[in-house]
Amino acid sequence: MRLLVWLSRSLYALFVVWFAAGCSGEYRVRLVYPDDTAWQRAVAVELIVVEGDRCTSLVKGDRPDDLEMIAASEFDAAAEPALGRLRYGTLSFFARVRDGDCLAFVEGCRTQEVRPRESATVLVLLEPRPEQGCAVGEQCSAGHCRVPDAAAADSGAADAAQGDLLGRDVSFRDAGADAHADAGGDAHADAAPADRVDSEAGLDAAPGLDTLDSGPIPQGAITFVGLAATSSNHACAISSSGDLYCWGSDFFGQLGDDATLANKHVPTAVDTTNLDADGKAFTRISVGSRGSCGLTGKGRVFCWGSNLDGQLGSGSFYDEATPVAVDTTNLDADAKGFSQIAVGSCHACGISLKGKAFCWGEDWYGQLGNSTGVSDSELPIPVDTANLDPDDKSFVQITAGNFHTCGITGRGKVFCWGVDSDGQLGDGATIADQAIPVAVDTAALSADDKAFVQVSVGANHTCAITGRGKAFCWGDDDSGQLGNDEDIADAPVPVAVDATALSADDKAFVKISAGKEHTCAITGMGKAFCWGRDDDGQLGDDAGLVARHVPVAVDTTNLAADDKAFVEIAAGYRSTCGLTGKGRIFCWGDDQSGQLGDDVSLVDQPIPVAVDTAHLAAADKSFVQITAGDFHTCGIAGEGMAFCWGHNRNGQLGDGTQELEYIPVAVDPRNLSAHDKAFTQIVTGGDHTCGLTAAGQVFCWGYDGKGQLGDGGDLVDRIVPAAIDTASLEPGDMAFRQITANKTHTCGITVMGKAFCWGDDAAGQLGDDDNLVGKTIPVAVDTAGLQTGGLRYIAAGESHTCAVTAMGQALCWGSDQYGQLGDDATCVNKHLPVVVATAALPSAAKSFVKVLAGWDHTCGIAANGQALCWGRDRLGALGDDYSFANKSLPVAVDVTNLPADDKFFAGVSAGNEYSCGVTGKGRAYCWGNESYGELGNDEILCLSYVPVAVATLNFPADDKCIVDIAASRFHTCGITGRGKAFCWGQDSDGALGDGAGWGNKPLPSPVDTTNLP
Repeated sequence: MRLLVWLSRSLYALFVVWFAAGCSGEYRVRLVYPDDTAWQRAVAVELIVVEGDRCTSLVKGDRPDDLEMIAASEFDAAAEPALGRLRYGTLSFFARVRDGDCLAFVEGCRTQEVRPRESATVLVLLEPRPEQGCAVGEQCSAGHCRVPDAAAADSGAADAAQGDLLGRDVSFRDAGADAHADAGGDAHADAAPADRVDSEAGLDAAPGLDTLDSGPIPQGAITFVGLAATSSNHACAISSSGDLYCWGSDFFGQLGDDATLANKHVPTAVDTTNLDADGKAFTRISVGSRGSCGLTGKGRVFCWGSNLDGQLGSGSFYDEATPVAVDTTNLDADAKGFSQIAVGSCHACGISLKGKAFCWGEDWYGQLGNSTGVSDSELPIPVDTANLDPDDKSFVQITAGNFHTCGITGRGKVFCWGVDSDGQLGDGATIADQAIPVAVDTAALSADDKAFVQVSVGANHTCAITGRGKAFCWGDDDSGQLGNDEDIADAPVPVAVDATALSADDKAFVKISAGKEHTCAITGMGKAFCWGRDDDGQLGDDAGLVARHVPVAVDTTNLAADDKAFVEIAAGYRSTCGLTGKGRIFCWGDDQSGQLGDDVSLVDQPIPVAVDTAHLAAADKSFVQITAGDFHTCGIAGEGMAFCWGHNRNGQLGDGTQELEYIPVAVDPRNLSAHDKAFTQIVTGGDHTCGLTAAGQVFCWGYDGKGQLGDGGDLVDRIVPAAIDTASLEPGDMAFRQITANKTHTCGITVMGKAFCWGDDAAGQLGDDDNLVGKTIPVAVDTAGLQTGGLRYIAAGESHTCAVTAMGQALCWGSDQYGQLGDDATCVNKHLPVVVATAALPSAAKSFVKVLAGWDHTCGIAANGQALCWGRDRLGALGDDYSFANKSLPVAVDVTNLPADDKFFAGVSAGNEYSCGVTGKGRAYCWGNESYGELGNDEILCLSYVPVAVATLNFPADDKCIVDIAASRFHTCGITGRGKAFCWGQDSDGALGDGAGWGNKPLPSPVDTTNLP
């Protein structure tokens, strides 16, 4: 079959849609032609079939003569040797529509939908594989060839007795210290594994089916931190230990388990046996119609599944049932490591650490974006950005659909390329395909909504979220998937999703995912909403399988209280999956191929059901985020539990005591409601700690001498978490999506993209221009004079604060004694945000992905992966040279002596007169002061004015890849790709968490996980 399809690929367009059906009654094939062809009149072919070996009647609209049916007994394989023979139980036939020369293979228990290109011949591949059929002694049941006993066991006795002939691509929770800062992973402007974000799609359901019991939902001990689904029928997820699991259809080997290409109804581990140690810990997953790809902490991409068009990027056209490496041999050194990936129907794309976009695979419509047009490639080739402005040549997110691709640049602009049959490119032009990126037309949008932070591509439509949390969609609207409550009219430019009926708390979206003909999104409160087609229950609202043209809430009635808040969502073909703050996955919609993962009898579900993980072993004790304070450290474990260790005089460990701890102890949840018990981010100040829950609520504990706990109290220390006081905030600003803390103040960004701060304001670090008076409750940062498009990241220094706007600008305010605001002024404190000056930087470095504020200096990562620092350099914290001169403008960190594949950073952290960063290859480097071993290179009482490698020689082989790092006052901590935490530097109060007590450690020590569940 591979040879047949490959030799005929210029004649065949492949596009399959499956409907569950019985083995008698009505069968339908819809032939849908592009609107701009001459074949619009051939819109539907309807077949009426009686069970048996011959077709007894047929109808095609009012023109039945256009359809020719040939029964199996009349089919002469010798006369059509290239087509082979279709064999399915007792019913086998094929149909040829002469009008338009469109050929469709049909088997009796299926409905297919085909989109031929003009008059091209269309081959519909069937599942199971047509060339194999079922062996003697097997029967086709629930999509699989099984012996009768196996069929009964898998599908239930009733299905087996009937003798059915019934024969299946998700994003993730951030593991970095800035977890959930971005409004959508891939939405994020995060350019690396440590700050990942994603967007893909997937799944469906039917009427009159049983729904989930209202009792407790069984779950295994494994915790998921990432999710992905697509326009086909399979889904994949990443566990907290970096392992990959997939379930659903395996027709092309897209599950990656090297088995017999049989569908799986529960998560199955991707086989990484043949990968080296650097390739076994994944940080990101993306799935497409026929394949999947994973990204490791080292920036390496591995793919598996169909390779008909070279979409695995391996340099061949052979399908693979286990991961194979994307071949980067011919790429420049700075492009060999990727920070992001996206898989479409028959193509895939990635972003290098320098922000350059590459694509590979099918290019029939220009979806590779390399300007050569219809020229497939089995190796990555650069997207052509020659016509883009210099500031828009670096991408921070990319997403791929059936036949088009979109990306966001560092300035928040969206560009798309590929097919434009329904206006899915959003450029407002003449619905013409594009082989190079074209800008989405935002002329009609307000100034605050022109900068996007996440984009998601569906089958024939596209959706995106702005920095203000507003959702826009464009393209095909046949089923209301644009969500704008119009007369289901296609839109070639962005139209606003109608959130009129949503509560004030739910009008701001933080994640969005476009499926085939439906769209889903998550609000800052963790609520999931869907709109569009619902004939299989893919909207999850349990309301009669009726299409919706505006968002409707996913029904979480049967979910446990701590699983009602979602942090990721993935809309697929005719089903949807969501990841909760507790690390559990729920799916709803079509389950024909087992894509819901609930291990029942392939029954569609109109409300969420739990993915069954009971058969999986518990994950290793692992962390998904870590943060370091002056003399204490905190982290989040797999299920959202917060742990702290070290100094505790002010209650900063939050365990209800004031006793010092040498190993992690659980933060006391007594004041947390059921839906706030799962943390998605934790930050440490000098002697206080704050946590952000999956529901968007902020809790703080520890020292409150300056009001940094934000609870509006009497400056009283708290030994357990206390909620910040949001009573004075607008309803839409009560939910936060990212927080930050330093010595005596705390800040956060709400789901609406607004910044609020509280605590000490002696240097103007709160940014409210209010007479430098400290605040015990959140006050808004005043950005009135700036065009921001909303803020997407914020970082607190000792006495200053910095942020990144949705347009990629860096802003700072507060103390400027050493030039740490970066505005090239006279080192005068600023009480309102000022723009960091980038005029002297190269074009590709003018846009920021994030900034991190230290004690008296600031560092940031540009969209091209370059690390930049400014401010105090007395002991080399800027990493630029040996002069130790303060800089009031950003200067590049000197990477001259670093390996070629380590010159671009994925994460950075600024401490007290030193800095650290993680490259896309998963290697950690530090520079500056090393009085206590905080650089981690086995030295004490030294310093380095350029980056030096953190020593990982003593790490286990599987833990040498560091994906997140946190620098503090005198100690540093990092997390590996498998969730293991290591700390180094000063340990006077147990801040290293290794249980050894006092003593400085210039080499990383493993954090003791004895107390972790």
